[in-house]
Amino acid sequence: MAKTVADYQVLFDGGFTLDAATNVREKDLTFILPTDFRVENGIRKPIIAFHARAFENSRFKIRINARDVLTWNLNADNSRGLWDPFNGSTPFPEGANVPNNVPVEFIIQEGKVEFGQVVIWYQVEV
Repeated sequence: MAKTVADYQVLFDGGFTLDAATNVREKDLTFILPTDFRVENGIRKPIIAFHARAFENSRFKIRINARDVLTWNLNADNSRGLWDPFNGSTPFPEGANVPNNVPVEFIIQEGKVEFGQVVIWYQVEV
């Protein structure tokens, strides 16, 4: 039986602001899919982590490989660290064609949010 260990990629080291009232509603990032990446759905799900500061009540979603993995509502507040485990087979379904450079999209649906320090944690085979 193959063993796995956790690894991570920093997708964005800095900040960006999305505002539903303007034309800056999306941010496109790239997750470089490792050759030894393991799709996990049980206790070893991938995790997306990031900072967020809502300037007003806001709603946003995150898509990985053109599939929704997270939708979140935030009240206007201080900056906070957020992380969410997601089902690995949602963006990487069995048998699907997955590019090496996987698109990760932050999409604001309502309000205004500053995001930053975007990281994806995942499992690789060793």
